[in-house]
Amino acid sequence: MTLAARIAPLVLVAALLQVSALAGGRIFGAELDLLLLVVLAVGLLRGSVAGAGAGFAGGLLVDVMALSTLGVTSLLLTLVGY
Repeated sequence: MTLAARIAPLVLVAALLQVSALAGGRIFGAELDLLLLVVLAVGLLRGSVAGAGAGFAGGLLVDVMALSTLGVTSLLLTLVGY
C-alpha cells in the first residue's frame, strides 16, 4: 500500500470531522482543530513533502466543504505540514 493511500483516508476523515462535528466547538476559549493535529503528525512522521501535501489537500477539502474563501486554510495547513 502506498503512502498516499494510507494518508488520504486519515486526512479525509479529519476534514469531515472538522467541518461537521467540531465546528464551533471550544475548550477554554480555544477552537478545536483536529485537521491541524493530523497534518502536524503526518509532517513529523513522514517528512515535509508528505506533510505539505496532506496539509494542502486537507485545507482545500475544508475550504470547499465550509464554503469559505478558497485557499486560505490550505495555505495555512501547507505551511504547518512543511
